[in-house]
Amino acid sequence: MSVAACPNHRVAGSKWAVAIALLGAALPAHAANFFVGADGQCGYTTIQSAVTAAIASNGSFPKVYIASNQTYGNQAISISPGAQSHISLIGGIPNCGTTAAAGTTTINGGAVTATGVITVRGAISVGISHLTITGGNHNGDGGGIDYAGAGTLTLDTSTISDNVAGYGGGINVKSAGGAAALQINHDTLVIGNTASTSGGGIRLEGAGTTMTMNAPSTLVALNEATAGYGGGIEVLNQATANIGSPGYGDAAAIYNNSAAYGGGIAVTANADLNLYTTDPLHPVSLDHNTAFNSGGGIHISDDDPSSSNLCAANFRITNNIAQEGTGLYADVDSNGDGTQIFLNSNIFGCADSLVALGGVACDASQPCNIIHGDVAMAVHNLDQPTDGAAVLLQSGTFLTATKLDLRDNHGGYALRELGNTIEPTFYTDVAISNCLFADNVVTHELIKVSDGVAHLGLYQCTFANDAIGGARVIAANDVLRLNNSVIDEGSIPALAFTGSGGNLGNQYTIAGNTTGLAPGPTNIQETPTFIDAPNGDYRLFYGTQGGALIRSAGLDYAPADGGTDIRDLARDQAISGSPLFGTRDIGAYEMQGVGDRIFIDSFGDPLLLVH
Repeated sequence: MSVAACPNHRVAGSKWAVAIALLGAALPAHAANFFVGADGQCGYTTIQSAVTAAIASNGSFPKVYIASNQTYGNQAISISPGAQSHISLIGGIPNCGTTAAAGTTTINGGAVTATGVITVRGAISVGISHLTITGGNHNGDGGGIDYAGAGTLTLDTSTISDNVAGYGGGINVKSAGGAAALQINHDTLVIGNTASTSGGGIRLEGAGTTMTMNAPSTLVALNEATAGYGGGIEVLNQATANIGSPGYGDAAAIYNNSAAYGGGIAVTANADLNLYTTDPLHPVSLDHNTAFNSGGGIHISDDDPSSSNLCAANFRITNNIAQEGTGLYADVDSNGDGTQIFLNSNIFGCADSLVALGGVACDASQPCNIIHGDVAMAVHNLDQPTDGAAVLLQSGTFLTATKLDLRDNHGGYALRELGNTIEPTFYTDVAISNCLFADNVVTHELIKVSDGVAHLGLYQCTFANDAIGGARVIAANDVLRLNNSVIDEGSIPALAFTGSGGNLGNQYTIAGNTTGLAPGPTNIQETPTFIDAPNGDYRLFYGTQGGALIRSAGLDYAPADGGTDIRDLARDQAISGSPLFGTRDIGAYEMQGVGDRIFIDSFGDPLLLVH
């Protein structure tokens, strides 16, 4: 029986017929495929001819498949919108009889120097997949890929390697006529590229230019910006980089890049950098990068009426080298406009924005929020040691940080803060809480604040086992707040403060030598007992040793006021006995009591009653 013969189905059938007709009219035509290669099934022998035909086609989202059965040298591929505003270039197919990639196809710039290997202009989105783009040698922008337009450049399962340009050795992306996005997806490497000036691996420029690099097996490594900024990545002129990559295998996401300024990443001229972790077992990392001048890991500066910003959480900055600011360097221009750095902070919604980008907390088994092993060294002067700091902040920089761990750094200082001498109303302002400074080797003070108007706040911090060449652990010249902290640096005096008396706030602090600390009952000369300082465990000890109950100084020491410690564990946890001034432990860690352990210590081995 037909639908028409049944009155009960006549209306329904009519509705479906109309709906299907409308849907069919609304659906785009099937994607058109264009094949490049050397076998008889290929419609094109050159990539450019296939690209030109694809853009002029009537199909939707055309794909150009590039077979690996021939070589592609001296390539200078130009892409601009025509009938199409989207195109994909896909390599790795063994021949033109298949669309299944079985590897990658190499596109080589060869002797071409007038443009990059691939040049994109206009309002068009381009996908790059299963390709190796190499051999570009452009004296302008973008040796491998030069994208200046409005749309999205997406890369996956591809390598951009061994390209050269003046700016953006590997990839240059600049917004023109609208927003431009660079999306670096899985199994994508930007390695071994060189910029004669800035942006060795990747350069991002302009308002509305955004890069996102979250996917696994992604890497920016072994790139160089010879004379300028950003060996791995340069972000400038209101561009934004979002980096949450877990890296590639055991390699950090930003690894072994070099530049004059910002070996790993440089952020300048009202640009933004967001660093966050997407894989709890593989925190986002900048490792083994080198700056010949300043900013081994990150160089952030501002020469624009607005500020450059770094928002980071759950990160690692390790084993970087520079003359100054080996891990992190921050500066501003002569106007004192301010560079803003937020580390595990939610000021201006920083932490919330990272969660929205896919950020998660590090697994408890992984060292996180660390600046470790950075070295002050003049690479271009026979690797001579310098007086540089692991972290240098100056001239109106604003930093707020919590849960920060600085260890094993070598140089003049672990933290150096230089005040603003040009515009005092834009003073350098640094506030760090729940911090650990340990096992650093410095030729001067561990922390020094000098030269102009500068505010420093250190709250709930532990300073221990550092090799300090200076006369004090901390020296400050303007405004200092040092509260609820533990200073275990042997006989070295704790503090030299040369500002006015009212500008020193200091209480609930213990030190091996209290010289310089504010007088009063809450600052006491004591030596803490750590759980295992020789092996880097600077938690306060409470338990038994040799049958005796030992309770470290600093436990249940200060008045309760909420919050969490460096491990994000709750503060104000009473352990045992009578609190001195309150239930809050001082220093980086709040010890959590063990309530269900049977008290047995018959062999005299240490028994912890906290964790």
